[in-house]
Amino acid sequence: MDLSRCLPALLLSLSLAAPAAALTCEEGIATGSAPLLTPVITATLNGDYRSLTEAIDPIAAMGQPARQQLIAELEALSPLGYEDCAVLVARPLGPEFETYLLMFASSGQRLYAFLGAARINGAWTVIHHRFSPDFAQAYDLLR
Repeated sequence: MDLSRCLPALLLSLSLAAPAAALTCEEGIATGSAPLLTPVITATLNGDYRSLTEAIDPIAAMGQPARQQLIAELEALSPLGYEDCAVLVARPLGPEFETYLLMFASSGQRLYAFLGAARINGAWTVIHHRFSPDFAQAYDLLR
């Protein structure tokens, strides 16, 4: 058997069978505040909603009761997190303000996240967020 003739087909089949390198769903977004998305996405995919609240509100401006309520709502929807995500909209509305609409999915469940980010004193921060299984509730905030 001449392996040199079979080698290209063998390599192709191995590359198709091997898992693809994990890509984050925000990869390639060129908005200035895009680095804010990574911890939000990672925490949501992992079901680590405490870390999610810390990522969207690192200075704890929302207060502990609101933080606990958001965590409880998200845990009730999908306690183990999500399998996939997509950035549906990444829209700069000016040099200091950008909006995002994200979708998380797992086993037929969907979670939509609206994030508004602003540059304050030179640093990007999430200034508004909304998480909902209802697409319209998140999408309406883009208008």
